[in-house]
Amino acid sequence: MKKVIDSLPSVGFNVGSTINPCTKGLWLLKKPIYVKDPDQAGKVMPVLIIDTEGLGTFDENENHDTKIFMLALLICSMLVYNSVGTIDESALNNLSLVVNLSKTLQCKNGGGDSDMDELAKHFPAFLWVLRDFSLKLVDQFNNHITPKTYLENSLEEHKGTSDQIANKNRIRRLIRHFFEDRDCSTLIRPMEEEAGLQNLNNISDSEIRPDFLEQLKKLRGKVFKRVKPKSLNGQLLNGPMVAELAKAYVESLNLGKTPTIESAWDYMCTEENQKALKLASTHIQSETDKLAKALPIDSTDLFNHKSQILNKSQDIFSNNILSGMAKDDEKEFQAKLAKFCDDSFKNLEKLNNCASTEVVQKFFEKNFKDIVRQNLRNDKYECYEDYEKDLDEFKDEFKTKVKGDHFEKYLEIILVKFNERIFKDISAVKTRRLELELTAYKERMKRAEQELASGKEYLQKDKDRLSTRIEELEADRIEKHSRVEILSEKLKFMEKDKDQKVQMWEEK
Repeated sequence: MKKVIDSLPSVGFNVGSTINPCTKGLWLLKKPIYVKDPDQAGKVMPVLIIDTEGLGTFDENENHDTKIFMLALLICSMLVYNSVGTIDESALNNLSLVVNLSKTLQCKNGGGDSDMDELAKHFPAFLWVLRDFSLKLVDQFNNHITPKTYLENSLEEHKGTSDQIANKNRIRRLIRHFFEDRDCSTLIRPMEEEAGLQNLNNISDSEIRPDFLEQLKKLRGKVFKRVKPKSLNGQLLNGPMVAELAKAYVESLNLGKTPTIESAWDYMCTEENQKALKLASTHIQSETDKLAKALPIDSTDLFNHKSQILNKSQDIFSNNILSGMAKDDEKEFQAKLAKFCDDSFKNLEKLNNCASTEVVQKFFEKNFKDIVRQNLRNDKYECYEDYEKDLDEFKDEFKTKVKGDHFEKYLEIILVKFNERIFKDISAVKTRRLELELTAYKERMKRAEQELASGKEYLQKDKDRLSTRIEELEADRIEKHSRVEILSEKLKFMEKDKDQKVQMWEEK
């Protein structure tokens, strides 16, 4: 059972020419056959053809037959069961696997006969093909009947109360119960020659009996007219869903467990919902990748894009999940989708911030930063207010040339740091200027002090010189005064002497 589905050439399945079976397990025709959808006029649908290993092969046991039959029943929408000859007790006994299925297969975790009604809802349409059928289809009154009527008559319960009759009737009831949509077709032998029958794979239609070909054509028409898409719990299944369903059943059988339709449904739901989530997430990723190439974007526009993309992705998810998905599970998946969208846009917002900052940074460096630096070097700014005048002019230019209100916040972020540095630079310039002025003042003070010291020294020397001169003059004055006094004394003496001489002369 490990290798359940094999691919075969698209020409069809082989017909065995020996007693050994040519089909092992379940084989899938490589390419689907496209037929008109009976429920949708004008549309076609693909039909997957599966060939199963025959029941009762020599090298397998009844449990193997049960698994093959069970898997075929669970994954197909129409079961074509073929047997040789008429519908008799032997043929019906070969379908006794249905009895085992009612004991083995479960719809929910309860199982048993109480689950039979629910199981019947999941069973496919049943078409019994009677091969090599050579009898006339007439009733007990020799009236012509259809193969379907023949089948229904064969499924009528027998009268009696013995265990043997009860077992026969049980098989008939189970077939009628599980296969509510049932039909029958007959096929004559394709040809009479045994050699040809053993080489049917290589026989052309011209060598086959025309009546057989006509019956075969009608059989194909009946199958393709009545076949419907596989559904489960009211949900139409596509090819990948059927594959997931088969995988769930096979894994259960390989583990020796009883297949549970509900568990398989949950498994398939999980897988399909994961696919839907991936599809919706891929849409988000694709759209955010497109937006990433168009950055920078206004933050308001980015928020609107996020809402639109999330809504679209939620629609994609809702359109691709199974209709029977539980509300809580859907909320959980929607929450995962919303988180993926949030994470994607958080990353996009970071990229948008970088792109917006880069645009603003380039304009800022080209139209303001270098100019301000040059003005600083040229000592244009006497104070911070001088710089703010240039800053206001730049902001007006920025609004005119860089369209988009969202850029202004990135400019403010850049200017906050730049203004802080410029304030420090202007302060530093002012400090340097004051330091230079202070140095010059100190130099002037030093020179003044030196000049003052020199003046003081000169004045002291001049004072000393004048003092000396004064002393000299004072000494000279004293000397002259003394001389004057001496001369005055001499003069007085001479006057006295003169007076005496005059008196003497007068006396004389």
